Amino acid sequence: MRTKFGRNPDLFSLAISSAKFHKNSRDEAPKLLKGLQAIYMNEELNSSVFSLLSKHINQKKLIRSGRKGMGLWEILVLGVMRQGLNTNYDRIHHFANNDNLMRTVMGIESESNLDHNKKQYGLTTIKDNLALLDEQTINNVNDIVVRYGHSLLKKKEETLQVKADSFPVGSNVHFPTDMNLLWDSSRKCIDICQWFRDNENQAGWRKSKSWKREIKSIFRASSKASSSGGKNKQERVQNVVLAYLDLCKKLALKVAIVLGEQTCFFSAVTFTKSMELNYFYKMLIKHIDLLDRRIINGEVIASEEKLYSIFETHAEWLSKGKKFKPVEIGHNVLIATDQFHFIIHHKVMQRQTDSQITQEIASTLVLKFPNQINSLSFDKGFYSLKNREFVESLIPNTIMPKKGKRNKQETQKEHHPNFIRLRNAHSAVESNINQLEHNGLGRCVDKGIENFTRYAALSILAYNLHKLAEHIEKNKILDLKNRRGKKAA
Repeated sequence: MRTKFGRNPDLFSLAISSAKFHKNSRDEAPKLLKGLQAIYMNEELNSSVFSLLSKHINQKKLIRSGRKGMGLWEILVLGVMRQGLNTNYDRIHHFANNDNLMRTVMGIESESNLDHNKKQYGLTTIKDNLALLDEQTINNVNDIVVRYGHSLLKKKEETLQVKADSFPVGSNVHFPTDMNLLWDSSRKCIDICQWFRDNENQAGWRKSKSWKREIKSIFRASSKASSSGGKNKQERVQNVVLAYLDLCKKLALKVAIVLGEQTCFFSAVTFTKSMELNYFYKMLIKHIDLLDRRIINGEVIASEEKLYSIFETHAEWLSKGKKFKPVEIGHNVLIATDQFHFIIHHKVMQRQTDSQITQEIASTLVLKFPNQINSLSFDKGFYSLKNREFVESLIPNTIMPKKGKRNKQETQKEHHPNFIRLRNAHSAVESNINQLEHNGLGRCVDKGIENFTRYAALSILAYNLHKLAEHIEKNKILDLKNRRGKKAA
């Protein structure tokens, strides 16, 4: 069973409460660690967080029979720090083994300088253990952090002023065209067939490097012809694309032979490779068909038939109309923030627009914070008459500017001082989004939709811990000033 720490602290271990932070540091790391320290040192929060982590992580068979040496608290700290610093596993691996402040907050730093007393982590150990966190568990921990922040800052009868907005988060993919997706499919098929030749004595792939070189060369020629101008462009593009398609069709025939010979599997690796080859073969056939229909037959391809990545098939084409990033490939993420700048709720939107999710978000917020929400503001993208009426039935102070022309009653409503005040306050959510992007949510580098949602949840948690540390620091400064004022009086 996974415990709080990977091993019991010895006599030389430094207490987590002993971690000291530089007062004037502007780096993100000390603030994140201070927020984590505050959670750990509060007995009630400590118990709640570890109960959640233990319930989820310890029930997995992988934990009982897999990698050892990393406790629940260490997993949480490393996950938060990876997102909060917007960095990769290699840098977190370095910090976990060498940064004294971070190791102290993790509960593994020792007063002894002897190397054999220092706990060290392997890179794969960190990757495998952080993968054990899931979105729901992280969201539950985040709710605990938000409630604690409210207990420190919110007055007893004070209500919440909530602002909701969405922003695009990119997946780790290149810009898609049917030409480069066909090249991606081709090279992956060749790579896997080469693996079968090297490991399973598969015949017929002695010239796999030559195949890749020829296909890449004709792919580049096709892309150049398509993007350049000049006379008879359409004819030139069709000629080079025909050559590209002919070569890819020949490759597809060779790949089909390899698939036909995979009748029995002697290992799990062979089975996995066969499934991968089957998938990339289907992608190869699909994009041969799409390119043929679009360039040769002049057909307009419906968006439902398109893929924007053969590796991240869940990714969407996002066009928010921004000047410098007109298009993103990923998902929109909706966040709801309060007047204390905590993110109290978020959702990764899959095949949904702002107006389609408005009622769901309002209902969820009312359930999570019953009788606590005084106002809820949106921008015009969330507007529809049904949405406005539904949200107003739950939260009277609903700020949802109308799209298009307003009648006299709507004009009076939107010119009311309270409406104007809350609408002006809504812009604060943009600064929250900007900080959140610095906490890792500018681009998701993890693969798969499950990892995308977990990545987003960890970024939200890291952001809220950062905000919690800022508020704690401000409260300490105010308390110190009040004490000095009393002494002077």
